[in-house]
Amino acid sequence: MPLVNAGWTEKDCYKWCKENNLLSPVYKEFFRDGCWFCCNNPVERQRWLRKEHPELWELMLKWDKDSPVQFKAHYSVSMLERRFAAEDAGQVPVGNTFRWKMLEK
Repeated sequence: MPLVNAGWTEKDCYKWCKENNLLSPVYKEFFRDGCWFCCNNPVERQRWLRKEHPELWELMLKWDKDSPVQFKAHYSVSMLERRFAAEDAGQVPVGNTFRWKMLEK
């Protein structure tokens, strides 16, 4: 927790993110969140970001492509895009019953 070790409070982090245009748009819908690009956001928030802020989602896809490391241990942003597109098309269920092997069919 480097920010805590540096003495930053939650208020300091919020102010810095706001000043640097990194404040998550999720704050408009939810009480608490981190950076909009955080890999710790749950899939539901990633889905929301893709739908409500496609310009940010496109940026995440670019970063995913350019990054030498994967977004999460088990999936990348491009894999999430494939999942969400399949959900949109009604090919896989939305929610907790999703399994990555469903995309192989």
